[in-house]
Amino acid sequence: MGETGDERIELESQPLNSSVKIEIVTNANKIKEKPLPIGLTKEELMKYANDPFWCKLRKTLFALFWLLWLAMFLGAFLIIHYVPSCPASSKLRWYQRGAYSEMDMRLFDSRLTGLLAHMDTYSKAFGFDNWLLPAPFECDSNRKVLNLHKIDQELGSIEDFSRIVSTLKVTHKVNVLVDLDLSSTSVEHEWFKRFLANDAAYADFYVKIDDAKKFKVNDNDYQLRQLDQSGQQIQILLFNGNPVLNLKSDRLFVELENSLRYWTAKGVRGFRLLNAPFVIPSLSTNGEVIAYTVDDELNRKFVAQLSSLVKSLMSDAVLLLKFKKEPEPQQSALFYGTETEPIADVVVSSLIADMNKHHHLNGNQLQQKLNDYLETKPKWNGEAALQGPWTGWLIENIDENQKLPLPFHCFNNVLGYLIPKSAPITHVSSKLLFTESVDNFWTELNQRQANGTLNQRENLRLFHQLNQLRADNVESVLLGSIRFPFVDDRVFTMARFSSTSGLLMLANLDQRNPVEFQLNRESYLPVEGKVQFMCESSRLSDETVALDGNVSLRGGEVLIVRFEIA
Repeated sequence: MGETGDERIELESQPLNSSVKIEIVTNANKIKEKPLPIGLTKEELMKYANDPFWCKLRKTLFALFWLLWLAMFLGAFLIIHYVPSCPASSKLRWYQRGAYSEMDMRLFDSRLTGLLAHMDTYSKAFGFDNWLLPAPFECDSNRKVLNLHKIDQELGSIEDFSRIVSTLKVTHKVNVLVDLDLSSTSVEHEWFKRFLANDAAYADFYVKIDDAKKFKVNDNDYQLRQLDQSGQQIQILLFNGNPVLNLKSDRLFVELENSLRYWTAKGVRGFRLLNAPFVIPSLSTNGEVIAYTVDDELNRKFVAQLSSLVKSLMSDAVLLLKFKKEPEPQQSALFYGTETEPIADVVVSSLIADMNKHHHLNGNQLQQKLNDYLETKPKWNGEAALQGPWTGWLIENIDENQKLPLPFHCFNNVLGYLIPKSAPITHVSSKLLFTESVDNFWTELNQRQANGTLNQRENLRLFHQLNQLRADNVESVLLGSIRFPFVDDRVFTMARFSSTSGLLMLANLDQRNPVEFQLNRESYLPVEGKVQFMCESSRLSDETVALDGNVSLRGGEVLIVRFEIA
């Protein structure tokens, strides 16, 4: 051991011809490593401060940095300014985009199983996005509800119903809604039996008239009848012979909630409330009945409560509202609600269906009716404008007694598809049912057209084409502007257009004689367009139609022409 505390180990080796000594120092402090150089020193860097090459490189990199930053800024500005933003239609909900078809399951020989067997054919043939099914609930021979919690055994099983709803949704992207009539029930309903038995739990389920003088309804569909309730004579209110539900009852509303929960759990995405407005007792502050009347405000509160219930059961479920008769514009506005508190998602109107019954209306009268509708319909602003108010047009109801010529059907149906912020609702009758494959169906239809022997099934082609046209032109049809470039007694024209394109309806209301006219020249109309849809026409699809000169239409001809806006 040395004086400094260093520890040394000496090893000696003595081979035959030499002597080697190795000394190992074990104190690490004695080992000093030379530090590695890191970059250039300040003195070394300063040598290049004024070097021409490095001066030029620094200035070039500085300029490139700011040029790149500026290019990024300009690029972002150009993207925002020139690249189209998400169209307004992208915010539309499912019930606003698609057309509706009333599909009566009872028209099929095997009811639900029959519909299930031909569902693929029907879905492709019609092209509707939403199917409205008449109430599938258990009912009596008069089709009045016996039980809202059960399916009508005449239709089939609840398993068949669930399979139809699921297949339509998953395979065909079709939504199912069902009708809901809360005006009355069957006299055989369990609720009514318990009501007559004076069961306290059902004592307020139906409207019982304690004083006939308070009954203030001027409607022949309502009647008063005296019945026996556990030995006591009472007067109850009937709607077309069926006991009227008391929609003021909280206990009744609980039963309704359970019923709607049952059907939404089966995949039903909405309900169409029928026969509004209802007779609802008007109560005083202490709960006494003031009057039995059809009060719009009481009905508005009930529909709002029911709409909230439907959405609480399924977030994207909807409530459609259909009145017993065509409502006044002010009445419809009440049930649309407001921008901040919407009520019914869709209010159904029979205005166009009524036109089917009065096809003698001329072009000027039709325009006046549409203008009245557009002017009186509530106007919502901002984001709420996309959500409502929305109208459902009953546009077709073909049955054995329908005598309206096909061209008038065509015109009214086209009209129902082109009115802004609305959805067409058509009825499928037994005359439109078929069991062949969709390919064979179109083949037969094409042969009939070639032979001039079209029947009412031609309406299927009409619906199919209109549904496709609506889907391809959402911005123009649902949210675009509306103009009437030329209207007189015999001619009706209507344009629907967005900022980039539009559709122009040209219709000759004279079934026998051709017409010739000139459109009023407006900035949105180009010099020509291409035929997208035709009825009673010899024109070809995509045929060019001049819009800047005389337009000629044969008797009863209806066209939809697509045009581009420069």
